[in-house]
Amino acid sequence: MTKKNALSLVEVRAVKHLPMGVLAELADGRRGIIRTREMSIDADDQTDWRKIYPVGWKGSALLLPLAKDRSLELSLRLVQVDAWSEFVAKADKKKIFEGIVAGVVVYGVFVEIAEGVTGLLHRSCLPAWVANQPLDLFWPGDKVHVQIREVDITQRRLGLELVPSWLKNSPLIKMGEAFALPHQTKLSQFLQADLPTHHILLVEDHLEQRAMISGWLQKIGQRVDEAESARTALDVLAQSPPDIALVDVGLPGDMDGIGLANQILDQWPLTRVINATDWICADARSAELEALRLRGAEFIEKPLLPDDLIQILKAPPRLTSAETCRGFDLISSSDSLGTRAAVSIRALVSECCTTLGFDLCLLFAFDPTRRIVAIAEQAGTQSINTHAVASLVFSPVRDVAEDRKTLSQNEVSRQDEDYFRYLLDLYPRLASCIGMPVPGQLGARYALFVMDKMPRAITREQELYVRAMALALGGALEQKFFQEHAILMQRTALIGQLTKSMVHEINNLVGPMASRLEHLKTNLSKSQKNVLSLDADEKQKRGMVEEIDELYIQARTLSGITRTFGRITAKAHDEVLRMDQIVQETINLLKEPAARAHVTLLFIPPDDMPIVRSQSAALQQVILNLTLNAIQQIQELRPDQGGCVCVHIQTPERMDANHAFAVVVEDNGPGIHHSLWEKIFEIGFSTRPEGSGIGLYISRSLIEQIGGRLFVAESFILGGTKFVFEIPANFH
Repeated sequence: MTKKNALSLVEVRAVKHLPMGVLAELADGRRGIIRTREMSIDADDQTDWRKIYPVGWKGSALLLPLAKDRSLELSLRLVQVDAWSEFVAKADKKKIFEGIVAGVVVYGVFVEIAEGVTGLLHRSCLPAWVANQPLDLFWPGDKVHVQIREVDITQRRLGLELVPSWLKNSPLIKMGEAFALPHQTKLSQFLQADLPTHHILLVEDHLEQRAMISGWLQKIGQRVDEAESARTALDVLAQSPPDIALVDVGLPGDMDGIGLANQILDQWPLTRVINATDWICADARSAELEALRLRGAEFIEKPLLPDDLIQILKAPPRLTSAETCRGFDLISSSDSLGTRAAVSIRALVSECCTTLGFDLCLLFAFDPTRRIVAIAEQAGTQSINTHAVASLVFSPVRDVAEDRKTLSQNEVSRQDEDYFRYLLDLYPRLASCIGMPVPGQLGARYALFVMDKMPRAITREQELYVRAMALALGGALEQKFFQEHAILMQRTALIGQLTKSMVHEINNLVGPMASRLEHLKTNLSKSQKNVLSLDADEKQKRGMVEEIDELYIQARTLSGITRTFGRITAKAHDEVLRMDQIVQETINLLKEPAARAHVTLLFIPPDDMPIVRSQSAALQQVILNLTLNAIQQIQELRPDQGGCVCVHIQTPERMDANHAFAVVVEDNGPGIHHSLWEKIFEIGFSTRPEGSGIGLYISRSLIEQIGGRLFVAESFILGGTKFVFEIPANFH
């Protein structure tokens, strides 16, 4: 108990139940609140606290530090287990913590570094070159590397500082080594999860409080409407009723928060009402607040902390009447018909065949210029005569694809055989079919056909399903068409950027080569005219041999530059590659832009020789994209100080056919907000004002095309990012 006594362990008596907890009295007559979350480490005790701690209950509580302008607060939970004190007793100030941003205020950032242990990274501890304010720089859920700067035991406060990863001699910069995974506390799991989106109406008259709470909620993906008074809130409610109304009790004007809460419960019963107030106001108006509680309203104590807001968001959003009554949606009902970029055409064709129960499903492509029909994709249990494909230009396939006609044939009878002649050559057992044009702005025209060996009474629902499939295929084909052209356009832009670097490197080589050649020519001329002694002659010959060796080395370097450049511009094809050579050659092309940005480029070769069968052009384009992006991010953040980018190759202990190697590109740049780790791969999204938003999208597309995956492995605000792409060996 010594430790608890040192941290103000006091005896208390429960004198009243308030909506947000127990009002307790100390021996010296002072009163304080025990919030619901401070009742117990057991969630069930937090729910049944009124029964467990009735009025008149006596016990021990921990007196929490009293901040300025704050009411007295107590904790029963910390009497049971004091995670803060236990952590501080063992904490090492030299240790680097991978913290999770719990909340952001104007004066700094609250960072959780262990379960239940949060410290303050004050804005004065940010580097001088950081222009942004904490509210703009950090988002809840972000990761940061911090160290403990100071410990205030009496106030139970931790002061934190950023680890200076932007310095070349920083202990954090261990390029090529993976950082340990961060702790996974309840807060970090919540903030980094795929949170449900709530529509929240925040009614608060204090401008700074309203901005802070609204900003926090919006940065974790919530939709927030703001109101400074009850009347403004009612206008918002009339236009768009929210899932949650978070209402301050002490609102100004002719209607306070209690009146507004009652009106919301009367008129908008589907909206969850949560009142926020301090315990002094709650004590004074306990009867009114208790009546609200019995009607279903909830309560939290001000000032609101991230923990309070998290409890609010844990409940799923309620369905609106429109969502409740929504009928069955044919397209969205199937996972294979989602809007994700990775939806494959093959999966759609297979889904169509399986769902309808037809024998065959064929996606035909018609080239209107060359008048050629080809099979783009096929699914089903029946075989076809591929030799008949060339004649399909004279079949109904062309009518459906070119003339955009819909074909629905219950039975192919004798009188229809002439029209279906070439389709019968393709599939002799054809007895019924549906043919649907595939819409889209594409070079070729497409048609989707489902066929069966038995006559069928084709229903309207089946035709609608095939039409829906054709629409989905049109979208997938347009996406594929765009992706191919975007890759080409981005490669062209990349080549334009690299040309300047290549010209710079070639000029640096050609100048000395010309000088050496001139010098060699002069020496040869002298040796022909002058008769030298044996020693002088030997010395002159050795000098010319050294000149020739230097020229040979420079010629090989020049050849290597042009060869690497040629690989990037070449058409993609599979070949046996050494990944270490691919990486080294590629980053050599970026020496000039890296030097301009004061960025050091490093490559750490692996111990083993990493051999793969893959496409060098695709791999080099991805490495160029990731590395150049890192250079540009560092240059934008620290134009004078620069930074470091390291590329290295990881070989797993056990290779498999899916992921044999991992190429890691890490930097000490600005970092990426955790909630954007996936969004940055969406087309058109960029964290830089002048960014195109296609580089990372194309990089992931290229890696997925060769059977790998690209993702953000780690990222820390002001501490850098680690991109990883895994690729298969492809030797199976």
